[in-house]
Amino acid sequence: MKPLDRETEREGSRDIKKSTAQLYQESRLAQKRLNAMLKFLPDPVFVFSLNNTVEYINPAFERVFGWTLAEVKGKNIRFIPDHLIGQARQGMKLLFRNRLVHDFETQRYTKDGRILDIVINGSILFDEHDKAVGQVLILRDMTVEKRMAKTNQIMFRISRALHSYEKLGDLIALITGEIKALIAVEGAFILLADQKKDQLYFFQPVSGTRNRKKNLRKSNFRQTRALPGMCIRQESP
Repeated sequence: MKPLDRETEREGSRDIKKSTAQLYQESRLAQKRLNAMLKFLPDPVFVFSLNNTVEYINPAFERVFGWTLAEVKGKNIRFIPDHLIGQARQGMKLLFRNRLVHDFETQRYTKDGRILDIVINGSILFDEHDKAVGQVLILRDMTVEKRMAKTNQIMFRISRALHSYEKLGDLIALITGEIKALIAVEGAFILLADQKKDQLYFFQPVSGTRNRKKNLRKSNFRQTRALPGMCIRQESP
């Protein structure tokens, strides 16, 4: 081999090493930037493999859902409500068919058993050969926003109906029904305060009657003997 050929070969080798090192540094820098972005992203991020085991969750996921990365890495988080498992499967089919999903509304459990209304945006992860290797999902907690929207709707319905009710008991029945619908309970009552008489009272339906709006009984007790009365006096819950 001629000296010129050897020198050209050495230069080519150095260029390859330099290029490899540069790509490695660029890759590490890109990874650091990605990690920083995920760390400070306000919405929960959930990265998992094709067998549904967790590869990464960001701090927002830990804060909203309660699990830490150390607890769930390499495991399957079972936080889909039973009645939504079919919907989740359809969502996964949609994700793989389109390679991404936008504004998929559903619900998920937290570690302590609360159920959250969430909106999912996600994408399939591919390797350098364009082969699917996992999924990344962003899960935005919409629980408070949806509850506030529902509360505003209920307040609007109540305010619109105020002029139609002459008796306080009838109005209380309407408001109580709306509150029961809002918080999804079978029973509820509104506690009223009479500061002059130092009494708390509420209306309850009389048993054995059909028209609960027209058959309400007023029950009262002394404000000073009840915890709600203490809260009212102290102006704190």
